[in-house]
Amino acid sequence: MKTLLLLLAFPLTSAAQLPNAPTPKFLTKEKIVGIAALTALDTIDAYTTTRYQDAGGQEQNPIARPFVKSHHATAMYFSASLGLAIGGTWLCHHEAIRHPRHKKAWQIAERVILWGNVAEEIYVVVPNLQGISKIR
Repeated sequence: MKTLLLLLAFPLTSAAQLPNAPTPKFLTKEKIVGIAALTALDTIDAYTTTRYQDAGGQEQNPIARPFVKSHHATAMYFSASLGLAIGGTWLCHHEAIRHPRHKKAWQIAERVILWGNVAEEIYVVVPNLQGISKIR
């Protein structure tokens, strides 16, 4: 019983010893815009990919091609890729807080992951839309 009480009391004592330093927020205006753009482009990419495949086309991305054979697999692939992009952005943000010495490098990596994925989705969506219009 004493062990249980000590385990319950430990977080209270350790939290009282921490300084009240403000931590930077993950969801800044830049990241909200980037995540919204990435989500919208990822959704458009999934939709145009399924439309393009239904019309007789083939997935242009060689990495995604084995995973998008059906509509369910396409939804899973695009959900996972969106989750990995946002998770990678959060991980870089978290590491920038943990390692202040390398903060600038982590912040650059954070922006490259988010905005690089946005640029890649733009690069992929345009040929899908052009392919759909050519097949019709």
